[in-house]
Amino acid sequence: MALQQNNIRPRRDIRQELADALMERIECGTAPWQSPWDSSKADDTPANAITGKKYRGINRVMLSLFQPNADPRWCTFNQAREKGWQIQKGSHGVTIEKWLTREISTSTGDEGAKNDSEKLHKEKKLGVRYYTVFHASQIEGIPELEPPEAPAVRQAPEEKVESIASIMGVTLNNRGVQAYYQVGTDTITMPNRSTFASSADYDTVLLHEIGHSTGHKSRLNRNSSGTFGSAEYAKEELRAEISAAMNARALGIAFIPDAVNEAERSGIDNSAAYLRSWLRQLPAQGRKTELMAAISEAQRISDYVLGFALNRKEEFNEELAHSASVGLRLKI
Repeated sequence: MALQQNNIRPRRDIRQELADALMERIECGTAPWQSPWDSSKADDTPANAITGKKYRGINRVMLSLFQPNADPRWCTFNQAREKGWQIQKGSHGVTIEKWLTREISTSTGDEGAKNDSEKLHKEKKLGVRYYTVFHASQIEGIPELEPPEAPAVRQAPEEKVESIASIMGVTLNNRGVQAYYQVGTDTITMPNRSTFASSADYDTVLLHEIGHSTGHKSRLNRNSSGTFGSAEYAKEELRAEISAAMNARALGIAFIPDAVNEAERSGIDNSAAYLRSWLRQLPAQGRKTELMAAISEAQRISDYVLGFALNRKEEFNEELAHSASVGLRLKI
């Protein structure tokens, strides 16, 4: 007798769902890293309502897509219950993922060997758990959002990002007509700040180019050989775009994505239109793979840059190593 399969639901692929949602937003120019924001307002980077820890990588992008207002707080049903809060009836949460490393011991002794002569081999395995989180607007009893703290970086706006390039050892030239990074000379060329509509426009573009500079062999050592029109060029543009948005939020800098399109324009093309075109040509699975890989790598770039920007390099080393491990061992 044939087995009934009608009640078996296919396993959810939250990464595919995220890729589909991002593709729709990219088409409209409203992906989280394509939407401008005002740095004078509270930091709306998604964070856990209990621990205060900001979500990272794919979870950060996923929650940013569904965050209904500037309140960045999210938590699980159990976390809310432990605080005496109540999830509103009928609320739908957002699924996030948490990657965990566990150590497994295996025997390397010959079959039949005595237990005391067997050698144990320890191996680390990477596993994932999924959690559903709810936004503060769906939680009854949660306290009002407290005013934001002062930005972590207190330099004048015109010094914030330029100092990052200097500390990283990248040469910055403010004498160009376009913005670009040259890997051979490890140099960022920018138009003069006075030619930009605002200081925020300049900072946005420079953060984008600093993202490119992390690919140098002395830093994160990425493939920087792609030329305009190639797949590798598109991948690198995605990484730089997303990491620039992450870093602008962390540094309290207004993010203006159109500034990058203007400063890097080539003929009638611009990076945003090019990326849309390139991603559209990929099959659904290809879009998922490239978008998820770009987000993962952008988080590594952000960790690296912020380590210099906030003078907390040691603190970011552990996060950098973790994200590298996940990126290498995870089937994206």
